Amino acid sequence: MAEKEVNRFSDYVADPFSRWWDYIRGNVGRYYLSLLSIEFLNLFIKGLILVFFGAIVFGLVLALGGLEALVQQFGAFYTIIALLAALLVFGAVALLLISWVQQTLGLVICAYTNAELTGKKFSIFEAANRLKGRALRLLLVESAIWFVLLLPITVFGAIIMTLLFGLILLSVSSAFALTGILVLLPVFMATYLIGIIYIILVNLIYGFLAQFWRYGVAVEELGVIAALKKSVSIVKARPFETFTFDVLWIAGVTFFSTPALIYAIIWRFGWEALNFTAVQLDLVTMVEAYGVALVLNAVLSVILATITTTFSLPTLYFFWKKVKDSGPP
Repeated sequence: MAEKEVNRFSDYVADPFSRWWDYIRGNVGRYYLSLLSIEFLNLFIKGLILVFFGAIVFGLVLALGGLEALVQQFGAFYTIIALLAALLVFGAVALLLISWVQQTLGLVICAYTNAELTGKKFSIFEAANRLKGRALRLLLVESAIWFVLLLPITVFGAIIMTLLFGLILLSVSSAFALTGILVLLPVFMATYLIGIIYIILVNLIYGFLAQFWRYGVAVEELGVIAALKKSVSIVKARPFETFTFDVLWIAGVTFFSTPALIYAIIWRFGWEALNFTAVQLDLVTMVEAYGVALVLNAVLSVILATITTTFSLPTLYFFWKKVKDSGPP
């Protein structure tokens, strides 16, 4: 019986990687290019959103007579405040739309992976239209969860910061306040360290329990809350198998991320070289140089990141499918 349980345990852990290899060695080109097309669509739409809202802000400034006219009429301070407010509002709307697009196409990729591995027909735009509502609800629910999870450490940190800055202001005329600063500084540093540890732990626990959430939404077409509960129940049913699989999966993701990591290092040095060279260029040439560099970096980053996705998505899908279909132990 013990040997049978060991074999069953290893089967759960090894089977997703074995099935991934059986599939990918004959289909890597088609699967990679399909994923890449979705990722490029994602990049293109997000770029359009940024250009659109940037054009709105720029158009408003021109419609009001340009920056110089605004400064002359309202003063530099109020002009800067108004521009920052406009950027904040339009930036928040743009961020929401970009996050929605990211979430929708993330679900589309999960749905495509399911269709590809089960031999079903698939249309990117049909899937996006079908999943966009769920993607928005998923985005809002996930944002609410993270807000609740990070609220305790945020409130505690804000209290410490308020006390610290208050004592700094009082320290000019009060020796007691200066003593308070010396006492609070170690508390502030400890809070910062505890905050980092807390965020890491929350990420690990949340990621572990919710790792199958998107498959429930995109593939089983469950409601957002029902899919989250299903993900948690799957993990609770096979915690040791899931943990072992995740360790091996992370190792595989790290291995397949090597090209992207090497490129990130090269990009960093290239960016510094561009910054050094840009000061010698005229304004138009400098803007063009930075624009070309950023677009090229975005394209190359997507191309290299999709290599990792070619491994990460199918293996996670195969494990989710096996554990889900096998039922409780």
